[in-house]
Amino acid sequence: MPTKATIQVIAGITHYMKQAGYVVTLVPMSTAVYTSKEDSTPNQNMRNEYVKWRKNTYESQAVDLMEMVDSILLQWYSGFDASLCTNVDDPKACTCDNVELMDEENYYPNVHNNTRHGPNQSGFLYQYVDFEKQGGNMWPSQFNVRCQSCGKNVILPDGSKGEFKCAPDGEMWAIPGNIVQYPELVTSHVNGFKNYSRTMGAVQGGG
Repeated sequence: MPTKATIQVIAGITHYMKQAGYVVTLVPMSTAVYTSKEDSTPNQNMRNEYVKWRKNTYESQAVDLMEMVDSILLQWYSGFDASLCTNVDDPKACTCDNVELMDEENYYPNVHNNTRHGPNQSGFLYQYVDFEKQGGNMWPSQFNVRCQSCGKNVILPDGSKGEFKCAPDGEMWAIPGNIVQYPELVTSHVNGFKNYSRTMGAVQGGG
């Protein structure tokens, strides 16, 4: 991750490149420059290093890195820093409210509908269960993809916290566990699979 010294070096290179007439583009990771606002958190843990250390002095001249550069190209594939969710004031900072593409050629949803082509046609995405060397496939009819977390207490699309189901009721029937150590899971899985098959109208799961 960039340090104060890293930004000083980059600012110095930018300063002399601009003096020589070059166009300068920064290509930082998205967590290193995602807002122009100063970090107001008590522990200064908001990253955003390019903004935090942008002001430097070269040849007795005060310079601002973010004002000197001509453009910034963010590396959005750099990963995600979950600490930003709890340290920013914006309640929508970590919500999964991306623009969805729902047509056939550009299908890119936040929640995938695995039976969108009909109940009698298998979906193309499957979940694999792997716990203590006991594995198998499951075919829930829908489940969250992209950025949406699921569970009892997760960030919802409106910015509040609450439950977001990982799959519709009745479809999360395969309880993870070692069936050798806990043989009662075999009966649980068999009964759950039968109920799931009756509910879905077809045999679409495994465990």
